[in-house]
Amino acid sequence: MQIRFMRTVFEPSNALEGHMLQDLLKQRGISSRVDGAPGFFAALIGLALGVAGSYLFFRAPTSTTGIDHNEDGTIDERWFTSTRGSAVRTEVDRNFDGVVDYIYRYDNRGRIDALEADDDFNGSLETRWQYHDGSVASGEADTNGDSSIDIRFHLKHGILESMGYLVPGSETPVRIGYLRSARIAFAELDSDRDGQMDVRHRYSDLAEIVATEEIAAPQ
Repeated sequence: MQIRFMRTVFEPSNALEGHMLQDLLKQRGISSRVDGAPGFFAALIGLALGVAGSYLFFRAPTSTTGIDHNEDGTIDERWFTSTRGSAVRTEVDRNFDGVVDYIYRYDNRGRIDALEADDDFNGSLETRWQYHDGSVASGEADTNGDSSIDIRFHLKHGILESMGYLVPGSETPVRIGYLRSARIAFAELDSDRDGQMDVRHRYSDLAEIVATEEIAAPQ
């Protein structure tokens, strides 16, 4: 038996081993052929598996498991791991409609790198959160489905500090709300849409405006 590429240089110990290795190569997208009595593998096998298989080993999702939260027989939270066992991503169906609406993505050290969310359950992942050192650091959302970011979020140690509402189709904020202990403390507005914040509202603990002041134009 032989498994051939361009030439044969390796001999499996038996037919079963030869077919098992051929199947492994097939899973990696490498074509081969088994023929004759115990033969040889191509000298390229190590290089082929080393180059083509390195990404698959470290990052490509190869196994899954999960949780059926509402016990209806369908997995609602599914974990994807690489060949070496590291986390690749987690997919969650929060409203149990069979559609994924939460995707956690992990870096090559197994830490959460990003989260994509469909918070209006319309099938589009319109919100993306970026993580840093294990905590959410920033986020952005396309709330009206026009493929442009409408809101940007800034967080410190996972705590929301501000959220900016952008002019449609631009990166320019028209309003930025600043929060303290989950309550809005003050907001800055660009009332004349010239790209500069010119009005500041201050809020009570009940989110009522208690003071308004003008913001001096930068010199």
